[in-house]
Amino acid sequence: DLGPALTLLGSWASHLLGLNRGDRERIVQGGALCLTADGKIRVDSQQLLLSVTTLEHLIANCRPFWNQSEDALKTTVIAYPVQKPLRMFIPALYGDKRRKITEPGYDSFSAQQLSFKTATDCILDGETVTPPENEPLQVSLGPEFRFLKV
Repeated sequence: DLGPALTLLGSWASHLLGLNRGDRERIVQGGALCLTADGKIRVDSQQLLLSVTTLEHLIANCRPFWNQSEDALKTTVIAYPVQKPLRMFIPALYGDKRRKITEPGYDSFSAQQLSFKTATDCILDGETVTPPENEPLQVSLGPEFRFLKV
């Protein structure tokens, strides 16, 4: 957890302090995203972050999920440019599924099925994926498995 947490904190700090020299060298930069959740368009604009997981928490025990229902795909999007990054850092990273964050540019919700179009490479299950040009990427739950320890 320490390595990814330090990378995240360093990226956020360089953005806050204006240490990024140019758009091409920026770690923190946005990309166009069109996101549909359960058949409804949720996002169609420049976004900094799209995070989707079924886990209860991520690196450094962060829970960047709020406004959640019981659907299994926990989804968070943060618009680019980021609004009020210093004030929203802790609430956005350490949310609670019952908390309501209404700040513009920050959205979190649950869904059963997602599809999204973007020209930006994505990391899916730890692997970098270049999305297809003419069709959206689909994210949905597969069948449930029970594992037995022998």
